[in-house]
Amino acid sequence: GTRVTLVGHSAAGWIARIYLSGVPYSGRKYDGNRKVHSLVCLGSPHFPAKSLAFDALRYLEKQAGGSLPPQTVRCLCVGSSGTPLAGASDMTRGAYEMCGANPDDGGLQGDGMTPLFSALAFEGADQLVVEDVSHAPEYPAWGPSAELAKRRQDGQPWYGSRGILERWLPWLTVPQDWPNTSKRS
Repeated sequence: GTRVTLVGHSAAGWIARIYLSGVPYSGRKYDGNRKVHSLVCLGSPHFPAKSLAFDALRYLEKQAGGSLPPQTVRCLCVGSSGTPLAGASDMTRGAYEMCGANPDDGGLQGDGMTPLFSALAFEGADQLVVEDVSHAPEYPAWGPSAELAKRRQDGQPWYGSRGILERWLPWLTVPQDWPNTSKRS
């Protein structure tokens, strides 16, 4: 049959990696690589941080071949800079730290939820860095997410905004020999 493209936003990117791998997870091998030809990860944290949320990713990374994409699947990691850790809201600081960021690294950049280093930490995947992109299309306008909501309201794009889509969508049509180590911006 026909193989498809998966687009995973945020945690769905590393969850898709489990699906694509031949690594048994919770007693089952999914072998999604038989059904998928390409994976695009948008703002997905791939660094196996120590927080509980990353137990499954750490498990995958420890298995033989688990840290690399399947040979039959092309992978692209899209991450953003533009929301620095220095001066960030408590929500952004907490999210970056949960993803393994050093809380004292004021120069650290990300999309407001996923630090750039984590978004690009999928070894063997192509990489694309887009500037000043928000992690999500919407945030509550109150509490710890108010700063991110204001930036979106003021016109900051997210990974699914038209102009940003036009940056990563063409990757699906380029020849499969696009260098896996490229960092394009």
